[in-house]
Amino acid sequence: MTTPYALIFGPADVSHMMADMQQLYAHHPQVRTRFEHIASVADVSVAVILRQAPIPDGFSCMQVVSLGLLAGMLGITDSVVAQRGEPCCAGGISLGEVAALCASGALTIADAVALIHLRVDRPETEDETVGFVLAMQEGDRDFYHQPPEMRISVDYGLIQQGVGSLLMVSGLRRMLEGKGQEGPGMLEVLPPSLCQSAYHTPYRQRIAQQVHAYLETKNVFSPRYPIVTCLDGLDVVNDPDGVKVMSVRSETERLSVPAMIQQIQRLGAVETVCIGPFLRSLNMDFGMPASFRDEKWVAEIYPAPLAI
Repeated sequence: MTTPYALIFGPADVSHMMADMQQLYAHHPQVRTRFEHIASVADVSVAVILRQAPIPDGFSCMQVVSLGLLAGMLGITDSVVAQRGEPCCAGGISLGEVAALCASGALTIADAVALIHLRVDRPETEDETVGFVLAMQEGDRDFYHQPPEMRISVDYGLIQQGVGSLLMVSGLRRMLEGKGQEGPGMLEVLPPSLCQSAYHTPYRQRIAQQVHAYLETKNVFSPRYPIVTCLDGLDVVNDPDGVKVMSVRSETERLSVPAMIQQIQRLGAVETVCIGPFLRSLNMDFGMPASFRDEKWVAEIYPAPLAI
């Protein structure tokens, strides 16, 4: 009997240049299959979502990265499941939620690609963006949550062995680059080339409505295993209605990674397998052993040839 494990899928890191996925595409049949399928459904070349070709008109950097990471994360999952059997649960952060729903069979690839297309990286009125800050004291959070123009949009919880809590802050660019710089931490704001939308805030209400309308026309399935979420008050998702609710709510509401980890622990996982970039670097406490399938893992299994 295999050890009960949870799958956690990471968010879309817009700075990620896909060097690891390029390696996997060249050497890993399951990853290659996923890339070719997703590129075909999205009507782009594999080179585009591997970031080996320019971003075509009609796509943002965020959408291209999301398509590439979705393909890579699902291909890696195929390999993990083939070796270990299905997880006892799965969850993710932002794009990672879509990956978890696809991996569990709740969403088709076509639906996942459609959601990525709907989730445009475009401001509604004024310029929007996101930033990241390390909150060293619990009270520091209050400064970075000043709605409507600045909100904590993703709470990653304690990182680096408890040194502080990593927060993603979303809102109007003028607020984050102005008032946001007066806070207790160093708020690093993403430039317009990487982000133009206040993700996981009410500024995304129009997108949430479009996601809702789209999913209402589709057959959404029950996941093969429980899906844990980062949403306040939403229990583990086991049915199509829950899939729709989490997909819509995550557009406009704050995500809490500690809440997701608590759900994983309650479901009896004794190990987490984290797939995608960014998560290893945070050194989070999952309350159980964690392994990572990311850039470092790829470099270890496909080391660069020695210079002669």
